[in-house]
Parts: sequence; C-alpha cells; structure tokens
Amino acid sequence: MAYTQVSKREGRIPRVKPEDAPPVIELDLERGQYLVSVELENTTRFTDHHRKTDDWKWTAFVVTPFEEPV
Repeated sequence: MAYTQVSKREGRIPRVKPEDAPPVIELDLERGQYLVSVELENTTRFTDHHRKTDDWKWTAFVVTPFEEPV
C-alpha cells in the first residue's frame, strides 16, 4: 500500500498588468512531489474598474508520497 500526504499551498500575486493570459505560478517541489490541482482567481476584476493592475490569489494541492512503514 502506498502512503501519500496532500498539502495545500496558498499565495497572492499582487499588481499584475492585465493581459490576455493569467499569471504563471511557479512552485518549489521536492523530489517525488507532484501537483494535483491549482486554482487561480482574479480578486480585483469585478471590484475596482479604475485600477490599472489586478491582484490574483492562488491555491495549489501538492502530493508527497511516502515509503510504506516497516
């Protein structure tokens, strides 16, 4: 049986100039870890139309596999 741990990582990306594509998220993963999902949300798009930049919030779920205990 394989054992895994799922961890949640969150962050913000402030003051991004509006473009056609959303910002890129870079995560520092350890050997063997992998990404399960990422949620990216523009938190300023519908609140303040006068701003020249957008703020983004991201949530990522990372899986870490473990050895089976002896």
